[in-house]
Amino acid sequence: GRAGRGVLDYYAYCNSKTDEGRAKVRACLEHTVKDNPNDSTAWAYLSWIYGDEYRYAKVKSVNGVPPQQASMQAAEKSVSIDPKNPRAHQYLSIAAVLNKNEDLARQHLKISVSLNPYDSEILADAGWNYAQIGDWEASKPNAEKAIRYNPGHARWYYGALFAYYYEKGNYDEALRYALEYYSPDEFYSSLALAVSYAGTNRLDDAKSVVKAVEKNHPKFLKDPRKSIESLSFQESFIEKLLIGAEAAGFNFPEPNSSDPAHPKR
Repeated sequence: GRAGRGVLDYYAYCNSKTDEGRAKVRACLEHTVKDNPNDSTAWAYLSWIYGDEYRYAKVKSVNGVPPQQASMQAAEKSVSIDPKNPRAHQYLSIAAVLNKNEDLARQHLKISVSLNPYDSEILADAGWNYAQIGDWEASKPNAEKAIRYNPGHARWYYGALFAYYYEKGNYDEALRYALEYYSPDEFYSSLALAVSYAGTNRLDDAKSVVKAVEKNHPKFLKDPRKSIESLSFQESFIEKLLIGAEAAGFNFPEPNSSDPAHPKR
């Protein structure tokens, strides 16, 4: 039926994120919850799609509210329909991170992992979410377990481990995971690789990644801070990434470049 197709479309979209794919999945899931308003999992996935409308498309509003809020409402609905659904708690914690509600994120991360402690997807998301809220020591074991439990996992599972080692200033390990994580069409993994090369002083390698990003992700260069902020990390980690990006050789727009330059003395 349509519900099943929506979920398959959803997984296809997760593997290759395009605006077109997202629109298709969103329409399908919105139909699904209209036809089956008690489908907890469909609401959870819809929460994620609304989050992506914010993360990738910078959509201003979803059905009249900001996408972060729509994401939260859908996830809360998912949990209220089925409080035992680990997916519901998984996506509520993602929505909580998006809405900068760290306590709520922590609460539902614990529940999602306790309801399904061997689900690699839940563990991988927990690894990410804990990294985003700066809870690094909780992030690492969840990310490592996710990889161990699922040998055929997606590349994004490595992203949290890159972040962990980059935060710790262990750039060799950060690079090791950034290489596993790297996918040229995925902006954050490209940034991760560039800053890791810069951290290990492999500046020629960093430059070639920078060139690829300039070609594949021109939006990033228009407002690098905004792109990096959409990843929902803590301010201190965002600063680290921005410093690394400059070291890697990204040419950032000068703030207020319309001001006349001060003459050099």
